[in-house]
Amino acid sequence: MASLSSALTNLSCMTFLATYPHPAFILHAQKAYGQVAAPLNPIFGNDAFRSLIFGPDADTAELGVGFLRSLKTVGQAQLLADWLVRGRKTGSNPGTLLLNVNPSWTTKDDTVVLELTQTTVEGFVVCTSTPRSPLPIFTPASSSESVPSLANRRGYGSSMQLPGFPPPKASRPSSRSPTSSRSPPDPQTSNVLSTPSTSIMRDMINNHPWHLTPLGPRNKWSTSLNTVVNYILDSPFPKSIWWGPEVVLLYNDAYREMAGSKHPQIFGEKGSVSWGELWEDIGPLAHQALSGKAVAKTEDLLFFNRLTGANLPEEVYHNWSFVPVKDDDGSYGGILNVSFGKKQCLSKPPSLKLLVPDTTSKVLAERRFLFLRDLGNQAAMARNQREFWSAVMDVVRPFSLDVPFAAFYFVSANEAIARPNRGPRTSYIHGSADAPPIKVQLRRAGAIGIPENHASAPHCIELRLDALTLLPSPDSKPQNSNQLSPENSGTTPAQNDLRNDIGSLHDLMFNTPLDGRASPFARNASVSGMSSDTVVQKNYHDSVMWPFEEAFSTRRAVLVDNISDYVVDGFEIRGWGEPARQAVVIPIYVDNNELPSAIVVMGLNSRRPYDKDYSDWIDLTRLSLNSLLTAVKGREADAIRAEHLSELDRAKTSFFSNASHELRTPLTLIQGPLNDCVAQVEDKKVKETLKMAARNVVRLSRLVDSLMDFSKLAANRLEGRFRPVRLGPFTADLASLFRSVIEKMRIEYFVECDMEDGRYCYIDPDFWEKIVFNLIGNAFKYTMKGAIRVSVEYDMDNAYLHVKDTGVGIPESDIDKVFDRFHRVDSVSRSHEGTGIGLALTKELVKLHGGKLSVQSKLERENPEDHGSIFTVTLPLGRDHLPTAHIVVDLDDNPSKLTYAQGVVDEATQWDSRVPEERTPSESSDSGGSSEGRKIDPATLFFAKNDVVLLVDDNADMRRYMSSLLAPYCKVVEATNGKDALRKIESVHPNLIVSDVMMPVLDGYGLIQRIRQRPETKLTPIILVTARESEENKVEGLLSGADDYIAKPFAGKELIARVHLQMQLGKRRIELEEKFAERTREIQLLSDLSPVGILRVDESGKIIYTNSKWWEISGHEREAPEEDWIDCVEDESAFSVSETWKSALNFQQGSSIEFRFKNGKYAKGNFEPLFADNDIPTGMLATLTDVSDQRLLEAASLQHAQEREAAALRSAEEAEERRREADERRSAQELLIDVTSHELRQPVSAILNCSSLVRSNLALLRDNLQISLDSKDGFHPTIELMTDINDDIEALDAIYQCGLAQERIANDVLSLSRIQLQVLTIQQIEFDVIEEVNQLAGVFKNELKMKRIRLSLHFSDSFGKIGSRVSSDKARFMQVITNLLSNAIKFTDTSPGKRDIEITVDVSRFCPAFDAPCLAPDANLALSETADGAHDVYIFVSVKDSGPGIVPDDLALLFQRFQQGSYSHKVFGGSGLGLFVSRKLCDLLGGRIEVDSVFGEGATFRFFIKARSVVNSVKVNNTFAGSSALHSPVQKPLRIPSESLHILVTEDNIINQRVLSRQLKQIGCTVEVASNGLQSLEAIRNRANSKDPDQRLFDVVLMDCEMPVMDGLTAVRELRKLEASGELPARSRVIALTGNARAGQIQSARDAGMDDVIIKPYKINELLNIIRMQE
Repeated sequence: MASLSSALTNLSCMTFLATYPHPAFILHAQKAYGQVAAPLNPIFGNDAFRSLIFGPDADTAELGVGFLRSLKTVGQAQLLADWLVRGRKTGSNPGTLLLNVNPSWTTKDDTVVLELTQTTVEGFVVCTSTPRSPLPIFTPASSSESVPSLANRRGYGSSMQLPGFPPPKASRPSSRSPTSSRSPPDPQTSNVLSTPSTSIMRDMINNHPWHLTPLGPRNKWSTSLNTVVNYILDSPFPKSIWWGPEVVLLYNDAYREMAGSKHPQIFGEKGSVSWGELWEDIGPLAHQALSGKAVAKTEDLLFFNRLTGANLPEEVYHNWSFVPVKDDDGSYGGILNVSFGKKQCLSKPPSLKLLVPDTTSKVLAERRFLFLRDLGNQAAMARNQREFWSAVMDVVRPFSLDVPFAAFYFVSANEAIARPNRGPRTSYIHGSADAPPIKVQLRRAGAIGIPENHASAPHCIELRLDALTLLPSPDSKPQNSNQLSPENSGTTPAQNDLRNDIGSLHDLMFNTPLDGRASPFARNASVSGMSSDTVVQKNYHDSVMWPFEEAFSTRRAVLVDNISDYVVDGFEIRGWGEPARQAVVIPIYVDNNELPSAIVVMGLNSRRPYDKDYSDWIDLTRLSLNSLLTAVKGREADAIRAEHLSELDRAKTSFFSNASHELRTPLTLIQGPLNDCVAQVEDKKVKETLKMAARNVVRLSRLVDSLMDFSKLAANRLEGRFRPVRLGPFTADLASLFRSVIEKMRIEYFVECDMEDGRYCYIDPDFWEKIVFNLIGNAFKYTMKGAIRVSVEYDMDNAYLHVKDTGVGIPESDIDKVFDRFHRVDSVSRSHEGTGIGLALTKELVKLHGGKLSVQSKLERENPEDHGSIFTVTLPLGRDHLPTAHIVVDLDDNPSKLTYAQGVVDEATQWDSRVPEERTPSESSDSGGSSEGRKIDPATLFFAKNDVVLLVDDNADMRRYMSSLLAPYCKVVEATNGKDALRKIESVHPNLIVSDVMMPVLDGYGLIQRIRQRPETKLTPIILVTARESEENKVEGLLSGADDYIAKPFAGKELIARVHLQMQLGKRRIELEEKFAERTREIQLLSDLSPVGILRVDESGKIIYTNSKWWEISGHEREAPEEDWIDCVEDESAFSVSETWKSALNFQQGSSIEFRFKNGKYAKGNFEPLFADNDIPTGMLATLTDVSDQRLLEAASLQHAQEREAAALRSAEEAEERRREADERRSAQELLIDVTSHELRQPVSAILNCSSLVRSNLALLRDNLQISLDSKDGFHPTIELMTDINDDIEALDAIYQCGLAQERIANDVLSLSRIQLQVLTIQQIEFDVIEEVNQLAGVFKNELKMKRIRLSLHFSDSFGKIGSRVSSDKARFMQVITNLLSNAIKFTDTSPGKRDIEITVDVSRFCPAFDAPCLAPDANLALSETADGAHDVYIFVSVKDSGPGIVPDDLALLFQRFQQGSYSHKVFGGSGLGLFVSRKLCDLLGGRIEVDSVFGEGATFRFFIKARSVVNSVKVNNTFAGSSALHSPVQKPLRIPSESLHILVTEDNIINQRVLSRQLKQIGCTVEVASNGLQSLEAIRNRANSKDPDQRLFDVVLMDCEMPVMDGLTAVRELRKLEASGELPARSRVIALTGNARAGQIQSARDAGMDDVIIKPYKINELLNIIRMQE
């Protein structure tokens, strides 16, 4: 690059080109390495050329790319290329070329025609032009220098500087910069608010042509408008006024600054024009404010069209208000738009706090802070880089406004970069360097908002960078490129078409990027395909769009401005729903490395400028990612380090395991033969020698065990099984084993353990055995004389084991090292043998128990009288300090086998200083010798001569030894490894296999797996013999499939016993399996020959067996899953079959069902659950029996018997219907009896009590009168007497009310019974509505008065036009009103406040609509027509009360039988029949009833009935059968007849007889009585036959119907017979008195001969009226 600069500087034509007035430029004359033609991008252009191509950006834009873009079409570029090639080939002038240039900076699509001439000068092509069309108008900054500066021309390279040229001109700001439209304010001056002395807006308002606006001329503005305008102009805060219906906008200077580029276009415009982009939101608010309602918004999101020169929407948050302003006439003439805000310190001094309406910075700061907080919280928890970037993406994803898209890349280089200076880069020389270029690879870690295979974010990018500058390497050769196909490029078809057009000129353009950046970056970039394994070179314009090299070089975030549309085409639309226009490339560094560890491409908010705040936030994000990634990589390094340590531990454990195996095998081969020799040799000296060897084998075995324990401890693999043990007794038992050995050495031995403390300490007995014996053995080893004391004691929380000796002591320098591994104290002891790991192992075992081991010691030479050591083990009580998984809860105070202890004691025995010959036989240990080598009693063994045992071991000696043990009993075959064993099995079938675990070729576990896979050997018993003796190894061996596990070294007798046991078990297992297979074959044959389909299901519901008949019957396809057999069942039976199947399977309920398959076959399925001996379900057995023939027979039989069955069915249905009706009648009767019984007892109780009260008072009055009569002093009433009389009157009124209540109940029950029997009929009777309603109100007069309830009656004026006399069923009509009024009284009585009842009666000729309320239609309509004759009318009645109202849920239930509202029965009682009967009566009367209620505000019941108006009617008898007139309880004085009536009262009830007699006598009638019908006939006959003239015939006979001896109906029949026969001279009038109110009963009475019928209860007035009518 330096040579290029020098060459251009020395060109003779440079001065000419600099001063040439028209566009001129220079091109390379030769093609570069690897290219097919010279490039078309200019390397120099004069000011005229740059001004034509770039316009305002002439000093800053990229020269080569801008020129190629201005060609517009590929055809123009091809013309230029061909013209240049002809000039190079011919070497002569090829002539001129007319070239069409379209500058991109012009507002119009202007095409400039240039006539080009080329000249080759010193290896360069110099092109000058003459314009053949007008040039766009643009005047670059003037320069006094004749030669332009090339330092800032990017066509030369970003750092090239030519000597001899004047300094560069100051570059002009780019109009394309997102912040060019609004420069950031100066913080020193922009926040000082003051009213300018010369207001720009005041001048604009004064000089604006207002006469052309809706506001009119300025001199005609109202006073209010002028006042408000002056107010806003004088305010230092942004204020505006919106005036008039068109809301014309006027504002002050502060508002002008806020409007930015929208000023002055919005001034004086209508609101819908000035703020059109916001008018959809603020327009309705403005009109709302014009109506007089103020509006205020805080932190309101607005979009001002002021971003960049294109006036794009900008995200702004504002505090503003609309305050209505009144005009001179008092109306609202406009809106004062005031911006307000919180007080903030925006200037110096800080005491000046201003209101800031624009809260954008605050909102954005909060949002960005939230992003950084979430980033720190989530990413900090990542354990590796993958988790880190996943967490970062999770944080970025919700912040779609500020990060519309993002791509994350890992950065790796082929070599590390070493540079002494780690400061910022200052040198950017593009010359060759000694260091080779660095190959940097970027691999995508993730992306947000970018499709998976999009070309703008490839999975892998490769860069070749200069080792010094980290810029593109200038000497690197371009990479071979292969274009991606449209299928995998991740681009749209439009992009592919564009790239295909440009692809033909790719070599001519030298990989010129399409995004406008310099070509040196492109020439050294290569991109991988979609696979992460294979790197495929691609064109720069297909892949790399981002300035990664610049980010590497500057170590800071790099802004990518004006992103081309094709770069983001296909991206996910996030944020504001539009593609991003800007992005930043952020390098992420760890530990100040030269290359970043990662790099992030992040899209920017499309509605915010990239200002200082935005840049600072990006920088904070970069720093946060730096620190977070540094921490993550540190944790990742720690994890790798921990893994390496774990691998080291595993290798160490493997070594010790292998060493143990290699040691245990020879130990086994030594110990076994030695024991045999000891048992067989008789020479004492030889035997002692052999015993010595055997003892040392045992000792060596113990040392191997200790070494393995220590290796497991080091690898943290040694785990204990802690159980509760009473530490004192257990430790005392262990310590007692040492007593004989220690005391034989003339050393005192004390064991002082607390045997009484019942607390348990959790220990591993085997580990505790080693701890105790290691400590006692150590004390015995170093104690030459004196005493050894072992003690166990407790405190509140811990147990303590002390082992104290009087030995030589431990030097102070060795106190801290005594527990170190392999450390030994140099002092006097009984033996110098040992490995130095005993105390170290003991300390670790104590730690496993959660305790600690400590030592105190005094040297003998320093303290002759008091010397020795004390080892103390401290164990916590309880188990909270131990792992829960390692605790065994069974109690065992002596669980140890003391295997380790015996070895330590035997070893201590050998420390005796005497020679073996001097020891007594009891002092010599015989542990080295044993009788294990002796032969086992053959009577206990059951080997057969043909039994074969296969020995598999890679150690020949081990095979030979085990073979010698087993050969006397069976045949032994040997194999060297697992593979050899498999070969031997082919020819010899062993009865048992004894195998080692660790073998070459195929180990023991592999051998087990292969054997278990073979059917002929899978049952062969296998015993593993191995040096791995830990619990884990034993479990692993048994789980692998071995039948037994023997650890080395082992005893020969043990091996023989275990081989014998497993061989016998194996034989029995094989025999059972063979018998099982035989039975299985038999059952299989049986099931195959069975005519029944059989299916077996296991406990999980899986079908495990089906026979062929099952498939045949079901028609199920054999290829389909067996579990889907129910799909073959017909649809109508499938559900029931499925439920039966599930019931048998899930609930173990045997069942059967018949159904039909889709193939037409009928089957009977039986499903029976199966159980094990312990009643645990094991599955189900199902059978299918083909019953198709049976079904056909049944169908034929059914067809013949169909008619008989149909007839029988009809008979049964009829009988069932009769039975059902009888049941219903019986239920109804029972219910009626229950209700009647309950409701009648209530008033009866009151009647009895009131009667008792009246009787007692009358008795007292009688006594007083008798006294007065006897004394003849006269009767003098007292106040007490008058009070009693008043009480009697109230009691009588109560009796009367109870009678009315009983009458209402009787009427309701009677009506209900008639309704149920469907015999209720309507009796049309003429009556006066007004009169009857008034009379009914009088009935309740006393009750209303007693309960202090006000009743008001209202009759409509319609009665005056239509009339009040109608024809209908008066009794039913009045019964409905009675029920509603009694209900109203009952509920109003509970009201603590208003206690009113209102009855409204109306009449109309029109019926309300079906869905209309029960109210009379419009009165005008009702009275508009009159009729002379009778016509239909509708009577409307409403009863309104002030009670508690009705709960809404009860409204739908009120009119049902025996239904009452919530709590009404509990509070008020009642039968629940009244409203039901009322509804039925209204239906029968041609009307309906309804209720309207608001809970807590009373209720209104409304009903109407259909009647017939009566015109000129004559009053007739309105008493009908079954009716009972209602009267007031206050009787009118009865008129005494002119001639006294002679009446015969026939009543069997004495009380009724007396009461009626007294009433009749009271009004002047003469009365005789009879108790039955027979007496009545005798009285009538006697009167008729009497000769006495004073005894006249009876005028009326009042006769009860139900009487003993002779009832009333029989008596009247006899009476009529006597009259008909002439025996009685005249016909007697007989009136029936009965409680039977049914119509049939009434008619029966009339048919029997009764003249009239009166229903009980009755009133005396009613009775007299009927008697008079009979006259």
